[in-house]
Amino acid sequence: EPLEAYDLEKLKMVGILQQGKNIQALVNAPDGNLYRVKLGSYLGQNFGMVVGITETEIKLKEIVEDSGGDWVERATSLNLEE
Repeated sequence: EPLEAYDLEKLKMVGILQQGKNIQALVNAPDGNLYRVKLGSYLGQNFGMVVGITETEIKLKEIVEDSGGDWVERATSLNLEE
């Protein structure tokens, strides 16, 4: 997906769209484009998958290599820019 090309730190959550129970987050990327992400979308360079969206943050599950060389899951989030 396009947003996998960027470091998570370079992406900005700028809002949400909600229609019934469907919720999508709006993410501004360094390329100047605005992207819609939903549950299951991928963001960032650490295989970050969207596992939750609230009005103030996108919750992600990333797969990163630890100091021992093992691949582990880590929870992180992208917070709404004020």
